[in-house]
Amino acid sequence: MKYLQTQNSAFVILLTYISTRVFGQKPAPLCTFTNHKTSKSEMNKRLQPLLGRVFETREKESLYTYNIGICVNVDPQKKFGENVGVVQIVDKDPRHWVIGYYNNSQLIEG
Repeated sequence: MKYLQTQNSAFVILLTYISTRVFGQKPAPLCTFTNHKTSKSEMNKRLQPLLGRVFETREKESLYTYNIGICVNVDPQKKFGENVGVVQIVDKDPRHWVIGYYNNSQLIEG
């Protein structure tokens, strides 16, 4: 899925300059990673421990907070569905801006 690859790239960029907090939740039942090839087994081993975890990050300028997760609903208000993967929150505004969601995932190269 190109979308998951883009989301993972955004996740890495955010973590390079943002403080991070991690929360654990139960992974969504329809969202799992499977080994398709031996070459992907290492990726699978690295991603499995991240399932169901929510990473909360904040920009240096404190304009936005991002909740990012794999196979988990990261929306604090739980109003956008079961498996929202990325939520952008304007810190001085109570509204939530969903910038990504998915309800199934697969391993990709990248």
